[in-house]
Amino acid sequence: MTLLSGYDFRQPAGPTPFPHPRPPLYNADGNALNFPVYGPLVEALRSVPEVARVEGLSMRNGDSGSVNSVPLVHLAASLVAGSMEIGNPTAMVAALARMIAKNAAEAWRVAVLSGVRISDRHDLGNSLFLVPLDQVPDTTNKIRLLNREDSLCTPAAALVHIFEVRDFFCGPQEAAVVPKEHEARVVMMRDAADCIMIAADAPAGIVAEWTLIAEAAAPRFPDSIMTVDPAVAYTFAPDVALEGSRVEEAGDTLKNWVAFGGDKRSLRTACSRLRRSRRNHMHSEDRAIDLGIALEVLLSHGAHSDQEITYRLSTRGAWLAGCDAAERRRIAGQLKAVYGLRSKAVHTGAVPSSVTINGSRTDIFSALEEGENLCGRLVRAVLARDGWPDWETLTLGGVCQRP
Repeated sequence: MTLLSGYDFRQPAGPTPFPHPRPPLYNADGNALNFPVYGPLVEALRSVPEVARVEGLSMRNGDSGSVNSVPLVHLAASLVAGSMEIGNPTAMVAALARMIAKNAAEAWRVAVLSGVRISDRHDLGNSLFLVPLDQVPDTTNKIRLLNREDSLCTPAAALVHIFEVRDFFCGPQEAAVVPKEHEARVVMMRDAADCIMIAADAPAGIVAEWTLIAEAAAPRFPDSIMTVDPAVAYTFAPDVALEGSRVEEAGDTLKNWVAFGGDKRSLRTACSRLRRSRRNHMHSEDRAIDLGIALEVLLSHGAHSDQEITYRLSTRGAWLAGCDAAERRRIAGQLKAVYGLRSKAVHTGAVPSSVTINGSRTDIFSALEEGENLCGRLVRAVLARDGWPDWETLTLGGVCQRP
């Protein structure tokens, strides 16, 4: 503690705002830096039995496994850098002691979103947060993503799942094993993005994902591997601002998604096609095909008959989202028209510049946008139930449940 207090903490903290501006631990060739100036501090750390026991072990990075060894010089560098940031060496020593004693570390799974923007941090439940992108740490992955010249997306928000990495210090073989929870976490992030998309009527999609260790006392090793989704990165879609009721609706939709007792595969496929439709907003034919597939997957779930598909989709959708005869008639008419655009695109390769819906002439872009919004409403109507509807009972006069 005395040695740590002797360092000059008046130096500039550096550009990284969170969790601490830890110095890089590797040079351009990938070799570990030595930091000889930290020699006395390293020896002081080695004299502490609890700290000495982790030397030479590896640290998990929270998702794909890690074989990063733990030279004590890296722990020393993190102690100094963290103390520079917060101006409190005592707190940094306590943070290192807690991390080693628990053998656990806090981690962030970051999923950067395109198609939406948000001004404040919002808690979506289950340790999942929707945050402005500027609140995500300026790691190598984030800088690389924002500097991609070939990407058409405009990321402005992110989903962040905060979780604990257990057995943080371990042997190289154990550290290289991908945790079973990682796949479930990735699926959860994609489900949350789907809920934001359908609740906010927005083209929200995950551009890229990575994991970072958020402990102040943990050395800053190279970022985990960043995965990029070309279907989002290489399509342009205008951002939609998430405010007030739209954010609340996203949180409620996610709660319904988690509690939903039915098979979610059809929901995920429908949402995937709906997202493609929203992001292809300048290509009416592709948009009509994707929207038609989304509606077909959603409203044909469990169908085993040769019943005419347009009739089935319009009838099921009308009873699923409508609560009186007039509303059901309007929804049925809209679904017939929108699904008819899918048929025209498939069979002729083109869609008209306008379409008649319930007696009114509507331009193609408005018709498709309204159809996308209705598709999202239908997904929410399914999620508002305990599981997939009994379609026969529903279409013979089932009880209305407002999505």
